[in-house]
Amino acid sequence: MADLLNASLPFELFWSHPNETPLPVTFYYFQETTPKTIVNMNQQPISTATPEQGLMITEEMVINKFMHVLKVYGPGEATELIKDYKKVLADYPGWKTTETKLEKILMDYQEEQQKSKEQEQKNMSQMMLFMMSMANQIVVQQPVPNHQEKKAEKPLSEEHIRRCLELLMEIQDSTGKPLFNKNYHWQAVFCILAEKLHFNRNDFEFFDGLMDRIKPDKVNAPYSRSAVKNISQTPYYKPLNEWKFDENIMKKRKPFQRMQEVAEHFKQLLETTPEE
Repeated sequence: MADLLNASLPFELFWSHPNETPLPVTFYYFQETTPKTIVNMNQQPISTATPEQGLMITEEMVINKFMHVLKVYGPGEATELIKDYKKVLADYPGWKTTETKLEKILMDYQEEQQKSKEQEQKNMSQMMLFMMSMANQIVVQQPVPNHQEKKAEKPLSEEHIRRCLELLMEIQDSTGKPLFNKNYHWQAVFCILAEKLHFNRNDFEFFDGLMDRIKPDKVNAPYSRSAVKNISQTPYYKPLNEWKFDENIMKKRKPFQRMQEVAEHFKQLLETTPEE
């Protein structure tokens, strides 16, 4: 063997087996050449010997050398090393015990590598499935634009708002009476237009001027600035989807529900009524 634990070929080899001695399995052989130094896996000297004294190699050294080759160079080189060991040690008692240990180390290493590879492939597959799932969710969650949404995003003309107010005055409740029938219902109009036109909810002058220009000639309840100026003290000051009945502010629920209906109808009219 070209290199047996960093030593040259043995001239004569003896074997000591654990069954015969409490010491580890040990190879003894005599050198033909100059003294050699045996080192462990950390390259620290273990023993030195002259040709007359001979060298001692324990089974632990053989296994450590084998494991080093296995981890650094892989199963192929480790298999070749077993063959090299066998060429020198096959005829000596106890070699089969050591050979079995080396083959088991090799088999365990290959099985572990295979498991690691399979786990890596499994993880990769799971990651791919996760990414596909996320991609599908993104597609599903994307809002689907429709004609009504596109219309709602367009700037509202004053003529269009006037026409929707006229239609709002024509809507009736379940008893056949006009739904919009109180002057404070203008607060619902104020709330919806503040959302659509994006004006400051404290800018009553802007709203007052807007009403002077677009208020229909015929309304069910007269408009006045005083009708909306106290809106900040009511739930109607917030966006429509945040309105909540507050019994500390409102004594009855029905007026609140009617105001909701007015606001919802007006918002729907602005978004669905065709521009003339």
